[in-house]
Amino acid sequence: SAEGEGALRAQAARLRTHVSERPELEPADVGFSLATTRSRHRHRAVVLARDRAGFLDGLAALASGGTLPNVVQGTAETRGGTAFVFPGGQGAQWAGLGRELADSSAAFAERLAACAEALEPHVEWSLSEVLRGRPGAPPPERADVAQPVAWAGMVALAELWRSQGVRPTAVMGEGEGEISALHIAGALSLEESAQVVALRGRMAVGSAERRAKDAEERAPDAQIGVSARGADVPYFCTAEGDWLATEGIGARYWCRDDRSPGGLGEAARALVRKGCGFLIELGAHHDSTPDLEKSVDAADSGAVVLRSFGRGEDGLHRFLASLCEAHTRGLSPDWNAVFAGTGASRVDLPTYAFQRQRYWLGDIDA
Repeated sequence: SAEGEGALRAQAARLRTHVSERPELEPADVGFSLATTRSRHRHRAVVLARDRAGFLDGLAALASGGTLPNVVQGTAETRGGTAFVFPGGQGAQWAGLGRELADSSAAFAERLAACAEALEPHVEWSLSEVLRGRPGAPPPERADVAQPVAWAGMVALAELWRSQGVRPTAVMGEGEGEISALHIAGALSLEESAQVVALRGRMAVGSAERRAKDAEERAPDAQIGVSARGADVPYFCTAEGDWLATEGIGARYWCRDDRSPGGLGEAARALVRKGCGFLIELGAHHDSTPDLEKSVDAADSGAVVLRSFGRGEDGLHRFLASLCEAHTRGLSPDWNAVFAGTGASRVDLPTYAFQRQRYWLGDIDA
């Protein structure tokens, strides 16, 4: 990072020369040292590389003012709180991604396993077997399976963000994403939210008209003995477009939301106006990101939307790129947590590339 673009380029050039002349230096050690010992200035960049060659290429591009896919650059000007946004989704979207992240992230895998345990009393299938496509497991797109699978993926993904030091100051969701949001807010335990989403998934079987009628007849809570508590994290209601006290939220509320989901983009605009500068989308794909970005632009607030994943992308790499983008815009993770488990250690690095400019008095008439 640096106070100006020129200094940022000069810093990258100085760093590249330093690393090139010292083949014993590991890129992870360099990154860890920069992230944990240096001041964080306004102009920021991150080189996200899989090997030493990619690291040096990224530094070269940054030094020359060029661009590469593995270089994330931005200005830390965004202000405001951080909202976790949980969109509605489908289980099929999470099948491959959930399996991939479970194999590459301990934080994600542990939370996913906890979700599977919480779901077990309420479903007749195994979350792990569905995600891994085991023989005999129901397809993840089946109506009563899709919502619990998506719920589990979003809950585990929220834990992945939190494990890297990015914690929400607000939450918002739609559909089964709302149940994930209520859990992350602290209004529902993991076990309670699992029970709610399992029931909601079963309600999805059959016609919309019958679901609405049956839900209304059985509400408020005789179909489900769960009601929400007060939230630890402020909860923004998509349907209302405003903050909502969560005490006493129960079946009638969730059934109403099932029949009339709010507009996520419109709610995001209202949330930004309430003071959230960072909106982190926790879906399996970025299908809803364009709507969120459009809404944020319409709010003309300088807020930023960060997507967690995209179609056809390496899951962990995409997540790390989003984490890096958050840092370059002003939302820095806990870098000690990011580098945990890599074996990285601190090493000596070049000093800051000050941009000096001389000022001379002009000729003075006698």
